[in-house]
Amino acid sequence: MLWVESPAELARFQAELDAAGPDEPYQESLLRAVRAAFTWNPADEQWARDRGQLVLTEPAAQAQLFVVLSRWRRAAAEHVRQQLPGANAEAAAVVVGYAFVAGLLAAHERWVSEPGRDLDTLRGEVLAMALPALRKHCSRAEMGPALTSEPCGDRRCWPASNVALRRKCDCGARRE
Repeated sequence: MLWVESPAELARFQAELDAAGPDEPYQESLLRAVRAAFTWNPADEQWARDRGQLVLTEPAAQAQLFVVLSRWRRAAAEHVRQQLPGANAEAAAVVVGYAFVAGLLAAHERWVSEPGRDLDTLRGEVLAMALPALRKHCSRAEMGPALTSEPCGDRRCWPASNVALRRKCDCGARRE
């Protein structure tokens, strides 16, 4: 849980991101790293839900949560920044960092309010909606309006999650 984050959890998250292969879609690396970072005894699940509810609703706890989430946002953004080429890699990294944190918060909020749901499943569902598609091979990781949800066809393209980022990929495939 992000609200009980320890330096060890952030270190596990970072180690998993560092171990990501160069062709692994960043969305998959982030989700895998979150799963590896946070584990708890299934017998403690109700305690974790209660703690999550407290952190999501109490202003005093939210102040600390903001500090913790900023560390995770920066780690996610740096992971994307290192994997993207081009002039807009910085902008893409910032967007992904914030989308990642928003997705985690939304998944935890749903998990707290929907007893019986699996947190890992919810994380996967919500992050698939929240994280933008980025075409790794394009020399300019340009972000723009949703043009199509279909990948350009080049095998170097990362799979689309919820939006496409370019009308024309540098691989030459034109998408309208």
